[in-house]
Amino acid sequence: MPLFGIQLHTLRDRRFIARLGRAVSLRFANRRGFVSFAYLALALFGVVFLGSCDSCGGDTTVPFKREVSSKKMQKGEPENKAEMAAASTDPSRLLETASARSYPQDTREVTLGEARLETPDGSIRAVFGFDLDSDGDEDALLVATDSEGNLILRKAERSTGGFQAVDDRLKLWPAVASCQTDSVTIGQLGASYAEISATFGCEAWNQEVGDSESRETIDKQRELQQAAAAQLARGVAQRAFWIITLEAAPRLLEHVALRQPDETRAPDKIDLRFSSRDLDSDGHDDVEMTIDLSREDEGEKNTVLFSWLNRPSGLARDLSQPEGLFLSLADQARNMLNKNPDGALKRAERVQEVYDALCRQGGASRLLISGVSGFDCDGSTALGRAKAVALAAWARKGDVMRALATYRSLKNASLQLSSRDRKLVDTALKSIPSATQVIWQLGPEHRPQAGPEVRLPSVAFVDENTLLLRGSTPRFFNLEEQSLTEGEPGTAHTLIEDHSRRFAVVSLAQSCLGYHLRIVNASQARAGVYTGPAVSEPLIESRSALPGTACSTSPVEIHNGDSDYRVLGWNPQGIVVTEGTRLLLVRVDEDAQPSGESVNITDPRALAAPLSPGASTPDGRTYGVITPIGIVLQSVLPSPKTSLLRPPEWKAEETSDLALAPSGRKLAFIAASRVYIGKW
Repeated sequence: MPLFGIQLHTLRDRRFIARLGRAVSLRFANRRGFVSFAYLALALFGVVFLGSCDSCGGDTTVPFKREVSSKKMQKGEPENKAEMAAASTDPSRLLETASARSYPQDTREVTLGEARLETPDGSIRAVFGFDLDSDGDEDALLVATDSEGNLILRKAERSTGGFQAVDDRLKLWPAVASCQTDSVTIGQLGASYAEISATFGCEAWNQEVGDSESRETIDKQRELQQAAAAQLARGVAQRAFWIITLEAAPRLLEHVALRQPDETRAPDKIDLRFSSRDLDSDGHDDVEMTIDLSREDEGEKNTVLFSWLNRPSGLARDLSQPEGLFLSLADQARNMLNKNPDGALKRAERVQEVYDALCRQGGASRLLISGVSGFDCDGSTALGRAKAVALAAWARKGDVMRALATYRSLKNASLQLSSRDRKLVDTALKSIPSATQVIWQLGPEHRPQAGPEVRLPSVAFVDENTLLLRGSTPRFFNLEEQSLTEGEPGTAHTLIEDHSRRFAVVSLAQSCLGYHLRIVNASQARAGVYTGPAVSEPLIESRSALPGTACSTSPVEIHNGDSDYRVLGWNPQGIVVTEGTRLLLVRVDEDAQPSGESVNITDPRALAAPLSPGASTPDGRTYGVITPIGIVLQSVLPSPKTSLLRPPEWKAEETSDLALAPSGRKLAFIAASRVYIGKW
């Protein structure tokens, strides 16, 4: 019934009355009597109006999911459908009766209410019933697979005779070989969004190798199997999420996918959850993603919240995370360093783990954000702090090699070191004591020889008292007599060659599978610069990519100093490589082709022939490395032992070509075109 001759029955009119009441109250806030009267009058006006409007004008709104005939809709249809749309997205009027269902593979037809839905091809995997166009009828969003296995989103609008033809909207996820969509769910996320979630199952390529297969076939199949496993581990999703708008033309706002785990570097388990609320109090729903990262064997869980704020242009992510989580963990590690180095090291390594899992700069992110690998974490101060703490912890534990490996990782362009953290690094490196008193002797002038990055040093010990100076015309220097003699031209070169001198190792390379040796024809490398394709690139061992290094299916050459591997020589058994305290034999045949997996040498007698004189003893027991803080001698067999030697006026950038004597108690190197010799 009209009140005072005025019929106000829309949500807009009600909001107008409320705003009018507040305005009048504020206008006369300093007139107490009038305020009370005006506010009471308006309140009574609203009560009378609200009590009477339900009986005036017939049906003005249609409850969600109520089946209504076309005649009844014509009789009670509002003049402005935007009013109903505003009411349907009001957070105070969430439609709790919205329906969501999931279906198994090969479902072609479903029933929603009394209406039937069909897909022209593929399978219907999930259906969400919602009044998308605010006409009072329940429409439908469908997640389906098409005939090729692609996951797609479709919309079907309800009409008088049921659903109209299914409308193609967008492709959510492409079909992936050896993978299938296990399950799909779709449901409401707050008042404004819907969340689609899909899980995938993938099988690794696993072809059996028969006994009659040739060595070439076996190696090729093994390579294909490793490549397939690497693809599944790094490029295929376990689960994917899509955030879409609930409106007449649904829009895709965000897409997040969780990849298969890389057990060597990422946390054991990652859980993703989405929610929606008004985070910035602007009256619009925002989106929040919660990520739980955990290692089940340690019983620890780290949680980080990511928020996307609703803006006119779409969702805008708050950039304070994940750096905020990294800083929290890194600060904990630094605070623990003095009293608990082991605990500090564990906490610092946790920063690297979580960083690798979330950030694209880590090289093995578990997440895809809108199709891009991981979050952008470039210039992370937290990662730099964690590295500084880890280096200091290794130094305090006396592990020089790991401290230096951590120092080498500080060259990563994706991290930053604060002045305080840099001071921590410098102090830790200087605190490592020199383990041996060395007598230093000045030798002859000699320039390093040109050649590939992986090569023999330009100086080498022939025996304990004779030093070979490699070059086009080799020379021999007698340590006791301090005399030089010339050798036969061309008899001393720096290439690491096989016994037939047909092939040479020239560099290290890296792929998604791990680290490789790059082998070329020796004739290509004797001029100092090698050209042409590699003859072979045997895998040293499977290993995750370096942080910040792009992962390629084809081996990409890297600098020798960017890995922990050192090539010591080539003997009849294969190529001898060291890494930390391990001695590895990379097996290749007479044509330099891989002939099996690498072997971890635990007995020097396994090397039937001695190594060429170079940076290690002939039996491979001890080798030396030039580092920024001095020369590190690493004994591998029979038990690991690390020693640090600091030559006077040490400048690592001017030093090269380190050689060890057979006893392991003398060394030589070149600095500023001069040979220096040390003994102890």
